[in-house]
Amino acid sequence: MITSLVTGSSTSTINMNTMKVLVASSDRLTTYASSIQSRNQLSPLNFLPNSLHLVINNYNAIQITAGTYSNPIQISASDNNTFLTNMMITFSSTQLTINPNPVYLYLGNSGSTFLIGASQNMIPTTYSFNLVKK
Repeated sequence: MITSLVTGSSTSTINMNTMKVLVASSDRLTTYASSIQSRNQLSPLNFLPNSLHLVINNYNAIQITAGTYSNPIQISASDNNTFLTNMMITFSSTQLTINPNPVYLYLGNSGSTFLIGASQNMIPTTYSFNLVKK
């Protein structure tokens, strides 16, 4: 089951017959299954980005050292304008600490910030978090 799928920030087409899927444990240390080139003839998928969306950290990866918090991470609108409505952003992660959680974005503001904390015993790898906008 794919619970979230990052869509690129530009228009793109994916050839579904060459898509590679990797199923790993939550700590990403064990691989359970991986696909090879599909034998099904599927139509390509076209991804069209939403022109108005939230941007986290100006589309840059967030790097954190174990046992520390990040520098403030910016949330802004993709068109660099002010927010058109009030929003509540709730974060979820099994490995990371988000502060504050939730983050409130207010009508007329152009952005807000949050911090991500990593525990001392985290191993160097890529971690993810989910956010829900209300």
